[in-house]
Amino acid sequence: MAERLARDGFTVVVNYSGNDAAAEALVRKIEAAGGRALSAKADVGDPQAVRGLFDAAEAAFGGGRAGEQRRHHEACDSRRQR
Repeated sequence: MAERLARDGFTVVVNYSGNDAAAEALVRKIEAAGGRALSAKADVGDPQAVRGLFDAAEAAFGGGRAGEQRRHHEACDSRRQR
């Protein structure tokens, strides 16, 4: 999925929970094909970890869609906590 998105012009964040070598290999493959990618370790069940994931994406690539996705995630998270 990440490779397809990168081929279609999207900047990709490869999230992983344990196999950093595989995530880094995928990032290198995407970059070798001309795409933009970043690997980031995060437990997507942990809201703080997801915020860190978005922080890493924004630091590496700027705001843009990452900022929009962050706001969406935070809105969904706040609704779940009610």
